[in-house]
Amino acid sequence: MRSLFLLLLVFGALVVTAQEDREIILQKRQADEREIILQKRQTEDREIVLQKRYAEDEEKVLKKRNDDEEYLRCKMIRCEFN
Repeated sequence: MRSLFLLLLVFGALVVTAQEDREIILQKRQADEREIILQKRQTEDREIVLQKRYAEDEEKVLKKRNDDEEYLRCKMIRCEFN
C-alpha cells in the first residue's frame, strides 16, 4: 500500500512537472512571437520614415528644378528686353 502511494505521488509530481514545462514552453513561444511582431513593427516604422525622407528629398529636388527653370525663364526674358 505504501509503495502504491509513493508511486502515485511520484507520478503526480511528474505530471505537474510536465504541465509546468509546457507552460514555460508556451510562455517562451509567446514571448518570441511578441519579439517578432515588435521587430516587424520597427522595420515597418523605419521603412515609413525612409519613404517619407525620400519623398521630402524628391520634393526638394523638384522645387529646386522648378526654381532653376523659373530663374532661366526670367533671365531669358530679361535678355530679350535688353
